[in-house]
Amino acid sequence: MPSMIAMLAFVPVMVILAFSVQWGSVASIHSSAERLPECRMAYIGYSFLMTVFAWLLYFMYATRIPLGFLLPLGASFALAGDFYYLQFELARHTMRSESLLGGILFFILTQIAYAAAFLARVPFGTLVRSGAFIPALAFFVAVFAALFALRVWNAERPRWLMVASAAYSLALAFMVSVAVSAAIAVGGPWRLIALGAVSFAVSDYLQGETTVHGRHPAYEFQVPWLTYLIAQALILYGFALSLP
Repeated sequence: MPSMIAMLAFVPVMVILAFSVQWGSVASIHSSAERLPECRMAYIGYSFLMTVFAWLLYFMYATRIPLGFLLPLGASFALAGDFYYLQFELARHTMRSESLLGGILFFILTQIAYAAAFLARVPFGTLVRSGAFIPALAFFVAVFAALFALRVWNAERPRWLMVASAAYSLALAFMVSVAVSAAIAVGGPWRLIALGAVSFAVSDYLQGETTVHGRHPAYEFQVPWLTYLIAQALILYGFALSLP
């Protein structure tokens, strides 16, 4: 297994490399609105490859693991969320031009599935006994709430979008807290998973203070996506390494 796992790491590494090359191709475009049509098909393709990677790891190593399907299921929810975040015409049509709501709802499902997958491997009791979970949860809820209030909340945006974003912040805080406390309690590959979870939080914070809030810097879809792909790679790869 170790040699095969090492070879499989080539998949997410190449996805991130391809993303970086594609980013260079739009560097001369200084408007996020103009960059998005040039990027969305490539970006949904990268997300699809990460989802395939998740299911590949599952069928190779996790079919006998209780609830092992939850991680690739979460990646599949993320793929659906990406479709809405990238504002494809069909996504905008089905959500009455507010496709961000679809993205948020699917990513709430992603964080629930990821957290449940982690807890299936490291029981909740273990996290509590380690003394790390409660402080981690309190810390991340407080930090995410502060960032949401200061950088994401926008009274001029639809209220339901702000409410959904706040709910997502709580789901994300729970997932990150589980991953970080598992890394403290167990160590090993869970450190990669925790790094991936924190990278996920960075990506979503950047997405929140730009797209959700209504700011549109040129990097609106590039920096969040780079940290997002890194997050998915670390979580999926680290979880595979943690399996017996």
